[in-house]
Amino acid sequence: MGRFLSYEKTKADLTVYLAEARLKYNANSPKLVIASAAGHTRSNRSMQFDSNNHEEADTLMISLAAAESQRCPEAQ
Repeated sequence: MGRFLSYEKTKADLTVYLAEARLKYNANSPKLVIASAAGHTRSNRSMQFDSNNHEEADTLMISLAAAESQRCPEAQ
């Protein structure tokens, strides 16, 4: 398993899969769910996100949360 996950392509594909699966699972959730993978950010609501080039998910998620709290106060 360690060797399998050591490949960058495998990790990237897994991240995309998990982001899409999380959004699909929460499609009808009353809570706002945001997922980011492969430079694309999506949510379970109809929202527009700019393309990004953040490599670290934690940095990107903090940036998105701050921007969203200003844009959509009812999501808090």
